[in-house]
Amino acid sequence: MNVTYKKITDNSSVELFSGPELKTTRINAINICNIDGAETIKVNLYLEKTLYGYESEIASDGTQSRVDTTTAYYILNSTPMPPGAALQLDSSDICIDYTSNDCKLYFSSGHASGKIDLIIKTTGTSSTQNNY
Repeated sequence: MNVTYKKITDNSSVELFSGPELKTTRINAINICNIDGAETIKVNLYLEKTLYGYESEIASDGTQSRVDTTTAYYILNSTPMPPGAALQLDSSDICIDYTSNDCKLYFSSGHASGKIDLIIKTTGTSSTQNNY
């Protein structure tokens, strides 16, 4: 088992695992902790999946242009975390298609300074392990 540590330090989305990493890694648990002593922080954990398609109209030369769209699928969506609270998700809470290169796992905090610690337990060969 491998453990990845991440400090979320702003409110931008952080890619936790890319598609190729998810093919070789199994997430066993994610621990999310609000390290702020005073504020409730809303958190998001989501998969971003690229869907491949084609335009509906066929051009005069008989070709169709490919249109790819990216869609977010939320595991946690604006979930409030009280000050000092922790939430642990295990593998049964995290439904991921581990066979696809088209999914990425992201996390974001609703606090401008982040104020969230993540501990991610995995098995496999992720290249993001032990980030401090």
